[in-house]
Amino acid sequence: MTDIYGCVEIINISIRVKDNTIVTIPNIINGSGGNNNYFTIYGNEGLLMIKKMSIFDRWGNLVFLKENFLPNIPQEGWDGKMRGSDVVPGVFVYTVEYMTNFGSKVISGDITVIK
Repeated sequence: MTDIYGCVEIINISIRVKDNTIVTIPNIINGSGGNNNYFTIYGNEGLLMIKKMSIFDRWGNLVFLKENFLPNIPQEGWDGKMRGSDVVPGVFVYTVEYMTNFGSKVISGDITVIK
């Protein structure tokens, strides 16, 4: 802005946008069917896509891998099986890479399979 005397005033304004993405990840699934028999990622409208979900057994073997699918759809996730057979109940480790309005993020944790 320039006033009537020719003085120039410059103001810089920084606006920070808060990432309001909410991600919910279950920590237990029931491998014998019924409710809660899929492991997937849930979230609000800020959660756009699951880029990659990997699940490993306690020895580090890859049990499940899926890429580029939508969140909030249980059947898109892991059903507690490996090569078509139920896994032995126990604790499994996951890593998930997902997309939000603010870019890609990675989260990891563990999931318990019960029967």
